[in-house]
Amino acid sequence: MKTLEDIEVRHFKLINGESVVGFVQHVDETHIHITDPYTIEVYDESFHTTPFFPLSSKKNMFKINLSHIIESSIVDDQIKEYFITHILEEEKNKTKYTKEREDRYSDWFDDDIEDNSGFNVKLSNKIVH
Repeated sequence: MKTLEDIEVRHFKLINGESVVGFVQHVDETHIHITDPYTIEVYDESFHTTPFFPLSSKKNMFKINLSHIIESSIVDDQIKEYFITHILEEEKNKTKYTKEREDRYSDWFDDDIEDNSGFNVKLSNKIVH
């Protein structure tokens, strides 16, 4: 069983100004591979996290080019504990939310539909900013 000391959670400062925290899985010659990355905004005595790629369902492994990292450091054990607890809570809420959403919207879909090949969507050529 892994202990808190066995888990490497690092805080990265990227060249684009973002700060990212995540579990380090592997480092090779050109990339660092992390799981469950979150952007972090640090304030005077607190911080706020958001998913690194919030619109992606992919969360297993992300790689960051080493040339895009200005600095990194291992986070303190207190922050590591918070981060692990936060990840577990997010997973619990996501599972609960997904189940609630499936229940809420399941009646929108007709289970008897076998072929939807006639379904067409015409995309507009307009560019919206």
